[in-house]
Amino acid sequence: MFNKILRSKITGFSGFFLFIAAIFVILLVQRAFPYFLYGPFGFGYDTGIYKKTFEGILSVSDIFTSQVSILPSFLAYLVDFFHLPMELYLYFFYIFASAFIVIPLYLLTREYFGKEAGVVAAVLFTVSAIQVIASQFFLFKAMIGASFLLFSLYFYGKKSYLFYIFALLLAFTQLPQLLLLIVAVSFDALIDFKNKKLFYFVGIFALLGLLSGLYIYNFDQLSNAINVVFSSLTGQGVGSFDSHQTGLFMTVTEYFGYALYIFLFGIFGIFLSYKKEGVLPLQTGVIFVMVVIFWHLFFQNRFVVEMDLLLMPFAAHFLVTVFKKYLKKLVFRRSAAAFLMAGVLVTTFLYYKTTLPALSDYEVYALEFINEQKESNYVFVTDTRYAPWFYGFSNKITMAPGIFESVWDFDTWTVYHAGDVEKKVLMLTALTEKYGTFYLFEGLNQADLNYQDKSSQIKRLFAVSNAKVYQILPQGNL
Repeated sequence: MFNKILRSKITGFSGFFLFIAAIFVILLVQRAFPYFLYGPFGFGYDTGIYKKTFEGILSVSDIFTSQVSILPSFLAYLVDFFHLPMELYLYFFYIFASAFIVIPLYLLTREYFGKEAGVVAAVLFTVSAIQVIASQFFLFKAMIGASFLLFSLYFYGKKSYLFYIFALLLAFTQLPQLLLLIVAVSFDALIDFKNKKLFYFVGIFALLGLLSGLYIYNFDQLSNAINVVFSSLTGQGVGSFDSHQTGLFMTVTEYFGYALYIFLFGIFGIFLSYKKEGVLPLQTGVIFVMVVIFWHLFFQNRFVVEMDLLLMPFAAHFLVTVFKKYLKKLVFRRSAAAFLMAGVLVTTFLYYKTTLPALSDYEVYALEFINEQKESNYVFVTDTRYAPWFYGFSNKITMAPGIFESVWDFDTWTVYHAGDVEKKVLMLTALTEKYGTFYLFEGLNQADLNYQDKSSQIKRLFAVSNAKVYQILPQGNL
C-alpha cells in the first residue's frame, strides 16, 4: 500500500516536472532562434547599446558609471575579469535568462492557484507573442529583472526573507520593475502589518538602505527615472513621443492585436480570484500596470511586457477553473497535456519560420564596409533604428537623430526629413565644417536619393539592394 502511494506521488511529481522541463528546453531553443539564424543581428534595437556598454566595463569604477544598471554591469565586469568571451554573456546568458522566466512564473502560479494552473501559465508564456517579441527586442535588463520580480512576489506570498534578496537584485537590475514590486506589496503590507510586524520592519529598513545606495552609486539613473515619473503624473509628459517617457516597445493597441486572449482570460481570472487569500499583491501589481498603460503614464509601452506576464497566472486560473470538473479524469488530463504541448511545438515552428533579422545581409555588408574605411572616424545614420547597430558594431563615432553624437536638435531634424534632396545635401555638406569627412549610411527602408548627383562633395562608395554608403567631403578636400 505504501509503495503504491509513494509510486503515485513520484509519478505525479515527475509528470509536472517533466512537462515544465520540456517547456524550458523548448523555450531555450525558441529564444535562441534569432541568434542561431542571424547572429547578433537577429536581435533588436538595444543590442548594439549593450554590446558597446558591456565591452567598456573594464574596472570596478566603470560598473557605477555605466549607463546600464549595476547588476548587469557587474556581471559584464566579471566576464572581462575572468577573460571570458563577451558573446557568452551578451547572447547565451541572455537567451538563458529569457527562457528561465518560466520557472518563477510556474512556481508563483502554482503557489497561488495550484500545479495545473502553473503548467497552463508556463504554456501561455511559451506561446505568448509578446514575450517572444520582447526577447527578440533584446530587453536585457527587463528579461533578467522579470525573474527577480516573479521570485520576489513568490517569496513575499510565503513571507520569506528571501523576498528581500530578490527585491534587492531587482533594484540593481531594473528600476521600473522595482517600482511595480513596491506598489504591488505596499497595499498588502498596510493591511497585514499587525500580523507580520518584524517582516515589514525589516522591509522598511531595507528600502531606506536601498534608496540610499541607489542615490549614492547611481544617482543620475535614479533621478532621471524619478523625473520621468513625476513629469508624467503632473501631465507634463502625457502625449510625448520621447522613448524615455513612453518606453520603446509596443502600444496597448498593438498588444491587443497579439494577445487579446491572455488579457481577457486574465481579467476573468482576476474576478474569480477576488476573495482568494494571499493574491492581493499580484492583483495590485496588475492593476498598477494597467493604470500606467491605459492612462499613458511613464514607460507605458514597456510595461506592456509586465502586464502580459502578470496576467498569465490569472488567465491560467480561469482556464483551470472552467475545465475543473474534467481535470479529475485521467484521460482528459493526458489529452489536455498533449494538446498544450502540441500548441507549444506548433507555435515554436511558426516562430522559427517567421523570425526575421533586424538588419538584412546587405545592411550588414554596408556596416562591415564602413568599418574598413580609414578616411574618417564618423558615420552619420539618419534613421534612429540603425543607430545602435553602428554604435555597437562599427569602429566609428555614430552621429544620429537625438542619440549618441546628436548633430541637430529636434526642429532641425524635422526640417531635414521634410526637405527635398537639394535641402538634404546642403545640410549634410554643412556638417563637414564641424566633423570634416564622414560617412553616411542609409538602409533598405530609405529611398535612394542619389546624393552624388547633386553635389561634388558627396561620393557613393557602396550600393547593394538599396543599402547605401556615401562619403561626405569638406569643400576644400575635393
